This record gives sequence, structure tokens and C-alpha cells, in this order.
Amino acid sequence: MDDEFIKKLRKKGWSNTEISHALSLINKSEQYKNKSVKRIDVIAYWSSLFIAIIGNLIISIILIPFLVLLQNLPLYFIIIVIALAFGFLFQLLIKDIQKISSKNNIVLDFFIPAIALINIFYMTNFSNYLSKTFSLPLITHNPLAIGILYVAFFSLPYFIIRIAKFSS
Repeated sequence: MDDEFIKKLRKKGWSNTEISHALSLINKSEQYKNKSVKRIDVIAYWSSLFIAIIGNLIISIILIPFLVLLQNLPLYFIIIVIALAFGFLFQLLIKDIQKISSKNNIVLDFFIPAIALINIFYMTNFSNYLSKTFSLPLITHNPLAIGILYVAFFSLPYFIIRIAKFSS
């Protein structure tokens, strides 16, 4: 069970016996969960994961005009703002998924940022291709550098929340 949950119960004055009894009841309730509720939980989990992947793809597509027209600080600023915003939204999604599933979701922690890196990498290559094809002022970007910048700031909310949990 979540250590944060146990800390909250202790702050409310619960004894260790009461906490362990409550935790055993919660664990038992998971065992006796209705099959249709379990199915809904699984559907919600995978739907959320699918939405996160599609969201990353949409963000990558939205960045194409910025990648074609901007360079250096203005571009980096836009990438950072979009990555942070989507990163915080993704953390809300992870929090909701963790309410459904008590398992540690390594898939969410590593798979989604990896998908984001791949999407941004290919979209940056695509924007470089568009610049060359349409003879736009040649602005080319390093796809790996742009991808790493995006993923670093996309992941920052995750690390902020983890550090806040450990410090409390």
C-alpha cells in the first residue's frame, strides 16, 4: 500500500493495529472485486495509456510549424512550455491510474517518455525535410537534441512529484 496513505492515517491518530486492519480490509476487497469492475479497471488503464500515446503524437504534430519557422531560444521556450504542460497533465493521468491499479506502473514511467522521444525525433526530421522541400529559410534542428529537451521537461513533473513525496 502507498506509504503516503499510511502517513495520512498516522497523522489522523490511527494506531498501527488500526492501520494494519484497514490495509488488510483494502487488500481483501481487491480479491473480492466483481469481474465487471475488474474489466472496467483494465479498460480504463489501457484507455488512459492509449490517450497518453495519442496525446504525445498530437503534441509532436503541433510542434512541426514551430520547428519549421523558429530556432534557438524561441523554439526551445515553446518546447519547454508544451513539454511541462503535457508532463503535468500526464502526471494527473498517472495519479488516476494508480488509484485504479495498486501496481507500480513501469510502463507508464518509461514507455510514454520513450514514445515521446521517438515522436519528437521523427517530427523534427520531418520538419527538417519540409524546410528543404519547400525551400524555406533553411532551419534544421538536431532531432536527438530536440527530443531530449522535450522528454527532459516532459519528465520534470514526474521527478518533482517524486521528490515532493520523499521529502514529506
